[in-house]
Amino acid sequence: GVIIKVSSNKLIGVNGVLTTTGSPSNPVYITSLKDDTLGGDTNGDGVASSPQPGDWGHINFRDSSTDAENLIENTVIQYGGYFNAYRYEYYDCYNCAYHGVLRFEGSSPTIRGNQVRYNNYGLFTTNGALPLVTNNAIYKNEYYGFYNEDSGVVVKAENNWWGAVSGPYHSSNPGGTGNQVSNNVDFKPWLSASPVQ
Repeated sequence: GVIIKVSSNKLIGVNGVLTTTGSPSNPVYITSLKDDTLGGDTNGDGVASSPQPGDWGHINFRDSSTDAENLIENTVIQYGGYFNAYRYEYYDCYNCAYHGVLRFEGSSPTIRGNQVRYNNYGLFTTNGALPLVTNNAIYKNEYYGFYNEDSGVVVKAENNWWGAVSGPYHSSNPGGTGNQVSNNVDFKPWLSASPVQ
């Protein structure tokens, strides 16, 4: 039932342990500061603003994080997925864009039973990251539901719902009308319905 609202171009950096363990009937919500549907009008501007994909950055599991203890479960994560590092505040690259509302840099936490929706990018892996991603609803993200930047590894993302019975869109599944996935993401088999509501 906890609601976390993140403001524009901000992120949650994980160098140790992060667990969010809601329940199916009472999930944790991580959303935009502009999202008045949860917790009211937190930014106090009435109807002047509404949430959009990419409103806030991401949760970044770095390679220094503790894989065995990191768990995102029964959590709704929405309206994020874009971060521009223009002040060297977290990343070393000046004025560089970083994608994915759940971002994994050489890390392998467990991601299960969540809704990842309405983001710029959903999940993004790089630097050999191998998260366990299963039993999630990953849908209605603007560009990719799951993007693996590392061509040297295949990330397992089996038994997830991608927003359509036909599965995610990929060149190996051209009839898929769900969220798009990149190469080197093992999305088969997929679920035919959302495992979470």
